[in-house]
Amino acid sequence: MKVRQLSESQGLSYSNLVILSLYAVFLGVIVGLIDAIFGRVLIGLSEYRDQHIFYLVPALPLAGLLIVYLYQKFAGKAAQGMGLIFKVGHNEEDQVPLRLIPLVTVTTWLTHLFGGSAGREGVAVQLGATVSHAFSRYFKLPNASRIFLTMGMAAGFGGLFQTPIAATFFALEVLTLGQLSLPILVPTLIASFVASTTSHLLGLEKFSHFVSESLTIDLETFIKLALLG
Repeated sequence: MKVRQLSESQGLSYSNLVILSLYAVFLGVIVGLIDAIFGRVLIGLSEYRDQHIFYLVPALPLAGLLIVYLYQKFAGKAAQGMGLIFKVGHNEEDQVPLRLIPLVTVTTWLTHLFGGSAGREGVAVQLGATVSHAFSRYFKLPNASRIFLTMGMAAGFGGLFQTPIAATFFALEVLTLGQLSLPILVPTLIASFVASTTSHLLGLEKFSHFVSESLTIDLETFIKLALLG
C-alpha cells in the first residue's frame, strides 16, 4: 500500500493542518448534531414500526412510490447519492447539493418506518460529506474537494455509529483505493471523534443487535473463520 507523506509539494503546510484541525472541531459538532437527530428519530420510528407492524408494512409499496416521487421531483444530481460523492472526490463533479441532506434523511426514515430494508452507513457518510463539502469553497487548498469530503465522511460515519477510529480509516481509504491519505489524518481523526462525542452527548445510543448464540473459539471454529476471511 502506498502511503502519501506530508510535504509542501502537496500544498499542505503545517499551518494548513492547524486550520483544518480547527475546522474539524466545528465540522464534528455540526455533523454530530445532524447524526443525533437522524439517529434518534430513526430509532424512534423503528420502535413505532415494531409496535404497529401489521398496519405499516402493508403500506410499504405506497411509501416506495412516495420516495420515487421525491427523488424525481426534487433530487436532481442528488439522486446519484454515493456516486455523486465519489464523482466530486475525483473532480468529475464540482458540487454536492445541500438538498441531499433532507432528501436522504426523510427517505431513509420512510423506508424504516414502513418496514423496508435500508442501511444507515451510506446515509451517514453522505450527510457528513455534504455538510463538509459546502465549506470547501472558503478554503484555498489543493484537492480541497477530496480533503473536505474525507473529513466529512469520517465525521458522518463516526457520529452515527460512534466508532471514530474505524470511521477515520474508512474515510482515508475510500476515495483513494490502495492509498492512505496520511497528510489529513489528524483533522480527519478530530472530526470523527468530535462528531462521535457530540452525538453521544446528545443522547444517541449505539445501534446494537442482540445475538443469543455464544461462539466458542476452538481450532475448528478458527479454521472455518480463517477460510471465510
